[in-house]
Amino acid sequence: MHAQTRRQVFLAILLAACIPLLLLQQVTDSSTAAQSTIFRSFAASSTEQSRVYLPLVMRGGAAWSIPIGTPTATEQLPATGTPLIPTNSPMPISTPTATGKPPATAGNVDIVNIFYDGAGIHETGEYVEIKNLDVVEIQLANWTLRDDADNIFTFPAFLIQPGQTCRVYTNEDHAEWCGFNYGSNVEIWNNSGDKATLRDASGTLVDVYIYP
Repeated sequence: MHAQTRRQVFLAILLAACIPLLLLQQVTDSSTAAQSTIFRSFAASSTEQSRVYLPLVMRGGAAWSIPIGTPTATEQLPATGTPLIPTNSPMPISTPTATGKPPATAGNVDIVNIFYDGAGIHETGEYVEIKNLDVVEIQLANWTLRDDADNIFTFPAFLIQPGQTCRVYTNEDHAEWCGFNYGSNVEIWNNSGDKATLRDASGTLVDVYIYP
């Protein structure tokens, strides 16, 4: 065979051997590019909350795909121990102190006796007895006691207790009898007869005592 002919045959054989290699390299390069595309697609879709299928890749004449699983939410572990539950403590409420009712300024007080015949010229020891016949204490402030001649005694502030008896002297001080005193230098209650009138602070008639 001629040398030139042998060279042509050799080149043809060599070319025939290289063509498959070139084709294989091209396929490999294409596969590499496709895989790069796959990974870029995967990175771009990693934040999506759905199942993603990557582009198809042709290899050896068959189609295949790489499924990407749907990301799952991180499971919260149950808390251990007893949870702290805030409690709303009520503000302390102060209990009002009972002050009681104010004392009555009117009630059942009677004139029970008049001692009109005192010793001495001016009979300073004569007196009028009054008694609280009510069931409550009574404030006697500004009550008045007068005789028929209109000699008036005005009571100071004094709480007469239920069942208590007080005396109003003509001109003597007796603390054991509530300490009431006309302070008169002459007798008040006539020995021959007189009338005692008791009124409360509003001027309402409470009792009248007439003797003999």
